[in-house]
Amino acid sequence: MADAIAALVNPTTLLEQNQNVDQRGSGRNNREETTYVDFTNTRPPVFTTSDEPLEADDWLRTMEQKFSPINCTETQKPAFAAQQLRGAAGVWWANLLAVQPAGNRITSVEFKEAFRAHYIPVGVMKMKLEEFLALRQGDEQVMQYIQKFNHLSQYAIDHVNTDEKKKACFMRGLNTKLQSMMASSGNISYHEAVNVAISSEEKNRKHKEAKKKKGIVSGSGSSGGNKKR
Repeated sequence: MADAIAALVNPTTLLEQNQNVDQRGSGRNNREETTYVDFTNTRPPVFTTSDEPLEADDWLRTMEQKFSPINCTETQKPAFAAQQLRGAAGVWWANLLAVQPAGNRITSVEFKEAFRAHYIPVGVMKMKLEEFLALRQGDEQVMQYIQKFNHLSQYAIDHVNTDEKKKACFMRGLNTKLQSMMASSGNISYHEAVNVAISSEEKNRKHKEAKKKKGIVSGSGSSGGNKKR
């Protein structure tokens, strides 16, 4: 436990240990080895806690994106990511280190599994899946619906793992007006369906505005005629 807390107080200690072992194992020279500076240059986000558990999943996904271009090893990833944990999240990391067997170095897979288990409970994942399946556009604009759809769909992988499935879920949630307007769209992809939905909504909006203006002009004409009489 003392070593874990020391690593939080002086993060360089843990990082240097990880980098030294990685360099010996890979046989690469220092110029080829990814460094902590390389990682910080990607401007990784800090994680403290989250009122919404899915924010933790967003952070984890962002970290993976940061690692992708700098070629980190599987043991550097958790060591680097841990330096972005603050407050309660930092304490969680210290506790995780404290229960590791002597000499064991946490891998990227182990880090993600432990992080998800703590911050993204299975019950929440099920709740979000149900929210996705029940998602409907209602009175919202298409863009608002799309944002919710894209956010929740990441927790319903089995329902959107093909273009056809994703399009079917998207179309099911559109309001009945748009579904009717898109009935003749034919065999199109999910992205094409999104574009058609946006375009159809805009056409419908302009049509309503035109009818409204026509009604105002017509009403003004009738009023003027009455005054003349």
